[in-house]
Amino acid sequence: MEARPLRAGLRPPNTQANRPEVITRRSLIVGHYQAGTSINEICRLIWISRGTVRRWIRRFEGEGHVQTRSRSGRPRVTSQEDCERILAAVGQAPKSSTVSLTRDLGLHCHPITTRRRMHEAGLNCHVPAIKEVLTEANKRARPRFTQQYINRGLDFWRLVIFTDEKCFTSVTQNGRQCWRPRNTRYEARHINERGRSGRVTVSFHGWIWWGGPGELVKIDGTLKGVIRFWYIGVP
Repeated sequence: MEARPLRAGLRPPNTQANRPEVITRRSLIVGHYQAGTSINEICRLIWISRGTVRRWIRRFEGEGHVQTRSRSGRPRVTSQEDCERILAAVGQAPKSSTVSLTRDLGLHCHPITTRRRMHEAGLNCHVPAIKEVLTEANKRARPRFTQQYINRGLDFWRLVIFTDEKCFTSVTQNGRQCWRPRNTRYEARHINERGRSGRVTVSFHGWIWWGGPGELVKIDGTLKGVIRFWYIGVP
């Protein structure tokens, strides 16, 4: 799993300090000063203290802008080593929660902080994709089915009935969330495979065709997860 390195250094300035009206007022100070207006007169016109007027004049003369500088902010509670441990742990167990990661790694921070470090590395929390467990026979049969019927037209498929089973089980999925980079949804480690279990509470068999779904029938046992289709037209 590739993740961007965690950034370190300055934090972006507070959005309140970069409001358009604030920047406009600073630019107005510089504009009056360049027009030859004295500092005292600028203070009277804009209703700003002399210290503030001098500050933005010096900033413009020294740096050529009146934007708010990025600031260091409060020191981080996580070290670079902690950040690397977080990414390593997520790489090994992408379906872990931030609460369990923070606890298991012994981090002295809030789980929200752990989540921020993962966001900075380009990892976001998603619901895992759910797929049926496919045997090698299933994997070989699916391409054969596709190649066999790929050129069939709509008139053919209107007369086809698909049948399958649905088993409602008492088994819970392993991990309701998954930390992963973008465009990696269907990687094997990010999928919850839905296997067959002996703890089936109830099973149903149903069918569907071009005209809509058919009836559900309660059954005992399973049909081994095989999707069947029947052609009801004239060969």
